[in-house]
Amino acid sequence: MALALDDEEDARQLIATILRGAGAEVRTASSVDEALRELEAAPTDVLLADLAMPGTDGYALIREVRRRGAQTGHHLPAAAITAYTSTLDRARVLEAGFDRHVSKPITPDAVLEAVVSIWRRDTGTTP
Repeated sequence: MALALDDEEDARQLIATILRGAGAEVRTASSVDEALRELEAAPTDVLLADLAMPGTDGYALIREVRRRGAQTGHHLPAAAITAYTSTLDRARVLEAGFDRHVSKPITPDAVLEAVVSIWRRDTGTTP
């Protein structure tokens, strides 16, 4: 099960369509609060999250996800999807706790490669 977070509906639906086209089950969220509720409501195998959102951003989300994971011993594979694409931005994304940086505008190949990469790294298998 994948969770796609983006405050823009078109972007959220594009990510969901790409993942569903590859056979994934996908839930979506439009805010960090909604994403946290979704994560509490059902097991999630991978998280794809936009960084720049009004109010609470993707960095706050990954900090909370990693805090919860430290308590439970579970590492949720997570990719940041963002228009921030500099080398410094990529380093900040990884330092914050994301496993992967995906640049906007996204392509189906980039999204799927990111999911396979972080899933494989975390589980040692292919989804």
